[in-house]
Amino acid sequence: MKDQNNEDYGSKPLALPFIAIERNEDLNPETDFKFGWGHLTPLCLQRFNKTPYFLACLGVGNLALSMAVNGQLGVSLPSIEMKFQLSSTLSGVIYSAYDMANAPVSLLVTIFLSKAHRPRWLALAALITALGSFIFTLPHFLSPLYDYSDGESVDNTLLCSGTTTNHSNTTNMCDYGQSSSRGNGLSIYFWLFVLGNVLHGLGSTCIHALGVTFLDDTTPTSSFSLYFSIYACLGVIGPCLGFIGGGMLLGIYTDFDRVQTDSVTINQSDSRWVGAWWLGFLLTAFLSLLVALPLSAFPRDLPGAAAIRASRQSESHGASSHTKSDVGFGVPLKQVPKTFIELMRNPPYVSSIFVDVFNSVLVAGFSAFGPKLMKNQFHLSSSMAGMVFGLIAVPGAAGGDIFGGILIKKLKLSCRGLLKLVFILNFITVFCTLPCIIYCDTIPLVGVNTGYNGSTLVSMKNTCNDACSCHSTYNPICGDDGNVYFSPCHAGCKSSDVESLNYSNCSCVDSMSQRASVEEACVTWCPAMFAFIIFLFFNMFFLFATHVAGTQANMRYVKETHRLFSMGIRATLIRVLGTIPGTVLFGAVLDHTCTLWQSQCGSDTSCLVYDNAQMGLNVMLLALTLKILSTLSSLVAWRSYRPPQPTILSQYSLRRSRSREYTKERFIEENGERLSPLLQAKLNGRFGESDVIK
Repeated sequence: MKDQNNEDYGSKPLALPFIAIERNEDLNPETDFKFGWGHLTPLCLQRFNKTPYFLACLGVGNLALSMAVNGQLGVSLPSIEMKFQLSSTLSGVIYSAYDMANAPVSLLVTIFLSKAHRPRWLALAALITALGSFIFTLPHFLSPLYDYSDGESVDNTLLCSGTTTNHSNTTNMCDYGQSSSRGNGLSIYFWLFVLGNVLHGLGSTCIHALGVTFLDDTTPTSSFSLYFSIYACLGVIGPCLGFIGGGMLLGIYTDFDRVQTDSVTINQSDSRWVGAWWLGFLLTAFLSLLVALPLSAFPRDLPGAAAIRASRQSESHGASSHTKSDVGFGVPLKQVPKTFIELMRNPPYVSSIFVDVFNSVLVAGFSAFGPKLMKNQFHLSSSMAGMVFGLIAVPGAAGGDIFGGILIKKLKLSCRGLLKLVFILNFITVFCTLPCIIYCDTIPLVGVNTGYNGSTLVSMKNTCNDACSCHSTYNPICGDDGNVYFSPCHAGCKSSDVESLNYSNCSCVDSMSQRASVEEACVTWCPAMFAFIIFLFFNMFFLFATHVAGTQANMRYVKETHRLFSMGIRATLIRVLGTIPGTVLFGAVLDHTCTLWQSQCGSDTSCLVYDNAQMGLNVMLLALTLKILSTLSSLVAWRSYRPPQPTILSQYSLRRSRSREYTKERFIEENGERLSPLLQAKLNGRFGESDVIK
């Protein structure tokens, strides 16, 4: 090898650390580096042409997206299931529609948009996200009014009598394919929910893939960990606002804009209550529209970003430091197969994908069904469950993001150090999944999980209500004996007070008063919830700290030009193998523990009552299995990583930077067999005692 003066360095290959200046002949300095729209680039706006302002816009877009998908949707699913008669499995399909759209498009975006004007595509993504949120609200405006009693009101039709009301009419509707407002005729709105979340998924593709890589390309490595943790934290604050705000909105009756709320005869304590789930999605649509305009004003590349990229040293797996690092964006289309094979031969990369796959199943499942889990396990209302879950889980996740970013910045972790940190954090979260088994006892529901008057025979019919012709409408009430009954009719109640929702002369209630009231009266406080929420907080804390470390490691153990493509493959596989089946899997696990289904025309629709003990056990076993697999995968990623091997002169630079007392003579003495005479002479001639190779 020869230097610029054609002097031979010796028989062994040698290269000084390579510094390349990225060429930008294809960029127009008048427009491609200025903040504005086309030729409208006034000087007063150029103060915003910096990475922190781009981070602010990108973060708000991420906040709006995550607020809709990971917060508002999760807390709204029980209400959506109730009004539109959907099972948890179908709710999982709605939730998975986001990932079904995201998975194939992620790879296409990273291939075809690697050299595109990324900020403008991010602005388009924000517009698509806004459209998705708006479409998600359409079922509310297009569907009939919510009928919580299938044509019945809280009057004598729910009481014990010898005749049934409107039974033949219900039969006819099933026979001729008609439907009530709670029947299968609402299935068309299911597809609107799917379409809305598909658009959310399309919008998120650009935000997560192009946004994060643009941030990485314009930020020094020392600052990227903090910037990314801020971006990720905003993505967690979004679900917090979604859970808490959505939970508060569920306290408002769903059709408050179309009916007089004074005429509504149920309240939040009634299991049939449906809140204003749709209001939050209007807010996320507005936020996404708001951020689109400033994002479209950012240039193709920020001033000074090329120099930042050129000064970096590669930490890609198995590379040698004497090999030049490629600087630039993306992978040419003709090199996609070769690059894909190269990435699949990168053990840390493949292992880290499986880490994210197993973790994403857990995160997706808890995001979609966490509030529903807490509602059933600890006897909370839908609004209260959403707020509690948001107040505990989301601050834990946000704290984990910030903690991970600060820890990485303070410790100045290398790529190997990041992978080791991922393993440690994953190992800790294994123990945080065990409290998922915590639950409160299932409330006794006479005729479903317990018999009448202490009988071992579990049946809806009993001698106390033989004379009653009861409908199958679920209208639970609490008897003075502490048991919940399927309806006032099944409790044998013959009179009622419509104003107070109290019932009397109930022949099946085993008490002197033979009275009953709303279901909430049977709900007792369960202190076990405190232990659950403590471990939930730490589980989310360490899980999201793992995400920050894992994402930054992914930016380092692949080549510079492969980063965007590697993120596309990673995102696609995570969704195909993780979040898409994950929400459906969690929904199926919950449905498996159902003990009472709402029936419509002979088919099961939504679940009314769950077995709390079985639900806790199933969720715990699933979460524990996922975390063990994730921990083992992170161990493989850490142990299989091979950092770039330093050259002779870079070794000298490293030793010299650590100790000024380390001399050239000592280095030559220790490495004499590896240095040719010409290389020794070159070392002596080029570097003084105070020099360090940068």
